[in-house]
Amino acid sequence: MKFCGNCGSQMDDNASVCPKCGTSQGAAGQSAAAPSAAKSANNLVNNVKGMPKAAQIGICAGVAVVVVLLIALIVSAFTAYKKPIKTFFKAGIAYDKAQKKYTLPAEMEKENYKTKYKFKKTEKISKSILKDMQKAFNKEFNSDYKFSAGKIVKVHVEQSGGEKDKDYDMYFIVVKKGLKWYIYDHGMMSDDTSLSDVLKDYTISD
Repeated sequence: MKFCGNCGSQMDDNASVCPKCGTSQGAAGQSAAAPSAAKSANNLVNNVKGMPKAAQIGICAGVAVVVVLLIALIVSAFTAYKKPIKTFFKAGIAYDKAQKKYTLPAEMEKENYKTKYKFKKTEKISKSILKDMQKAFNKEFNSDYKFSAGKIVKVHVEQSGGEKDKDYDMYFIVVKKGLKWYIYDHGMMSDDTSLSDVLKDYTISD
């Protein structure tokens, strides 16, 4: 396969003159495997400029969509660990709503809490602690899971709508198995407890 050294158009291997711009190729043109990047880019731009306005708009829109999707994928890759935690709270809120539909009114609490949560802090779990967690999990459940990554996350929770508002912190330990993140464990945190303090409980002593 040969390309014109002047305009970048594809040519027949045996052709000595470009059928598009009429430039004689000579020996140098025949040996060229492809045009320079600059000429190729210039040729592409000229081709787009020669298209109707509607076609140009369509191409620009298509490029914009691709760029947006790439950005979304990158952002998703860095925040995917939050997804199981969000699902945890959504499931809890959905359960409370469903419970009100099948439970006798006298059994239900008078409070009608509304829950809000906010991600406060995230720390990466070291490979050594992650390995200990993996070992403990596989031993308890007789499994052979491999955790490729882990994070511990501090979440601040606010519940309002009852006689007394509730305000507290929770920790979530999430691990990555394959391409998905899962909640390994979670619990309440006191004000004087750090995420590092929580992780000490998951270290196996030799």
